[in-house]
Amino acid sequence: MRPLDCLGFQHYQFILTDKENWTNIFSKIFSDKEWLLARLNILKDVRDPVAHARGEFGTREKLEVISTIRSLKNLMNKQKEITSFGVVENNGS
Repeated sequence: MRPLDCLGFQHYQFILTDKENWTNIFSKIFSDKEWLLARLNILKDVRDPVAHARGEFGTREKLEVISTIRSLKNLMNKQKEITSFGVVENNGS
């Protein structure tokens, strides 16, 4: 098992928003930290009850997850190619 496989949702939030990581890497992809945190909180609010067998995953939750994932995916797709953390490879230059 890889160390990455042992991370919980709160670890991902910490990694993405850590000052150095945000400045050097993730601000180039997401640009608005508060927006990103709000989207991650939507996912966490839906994930937690389902992951701990305390809640339902209804239509509203599905729509929130789909919308959030689409938003995050659109931002990440704006990057040409990321071969290393924060390094954009320009093929042909």
